Amino acid sequence: MKRFVNEEAESYDGLAVEFIRGRIPELVLLDEESGEETERIDLSKLSNAEIHALVQEKGFTRSEL
Repeated sequence: MKRFVNEEAESYDGLAVEFIRGRIPELVLLDEESGEETERIDLSKLSNAEIHALVQEKGFTRSEL
């Protein structure tokens, strides 16, 4: 999970990382038009591969490295 957040998240178009000290890592999805939160998913117990699969399932595409 740490590797994804610290190194790999930036390889996805439209995915931004915001570090909030003392908080669990979460994927927060926002409505494109309103900017309102639509879903919040705890990433703390997922493996790196599971996080990649999740963000792709949610519609994020990975840029060429």
